[in-house]
Amino acid sequence: MAQVAFAREGAVLFRVDPAHLRVLPRIGEIVVVDDVPHTVVDVEHWAHPIGDLDRRTLATTVYLRPVPAADWEVRRARRIAPPAPKGPPTRY
Repeated sequence: MAQVAFAREGAVLFRVDPAHLRVLPRIGEIVVVDDVPHTVVDVEHWAHPIGDLDRRTLATTVYLRPVPAADWEVRRARRIAPPAPKGPPTRY
């Protein structure tokens, strides 16, 4: 599960549990957090040692930036499909 590690205006930093690594967003994707859309700016992976030198755990950090409301509405309008025309298409 993702946990907010640091938040300030313009950026949010998430630390992700290693068990959920397969569901990480890619750079440029939109992620909605608390009903606010964010775009993924960067994803970092850090290896931290556990006990022995040969054992490590992978910590993932996801950097997010909020998407402006006007830009988000434009993106949402593009995703809505236009209504299907009635009847078969006209062929010439």
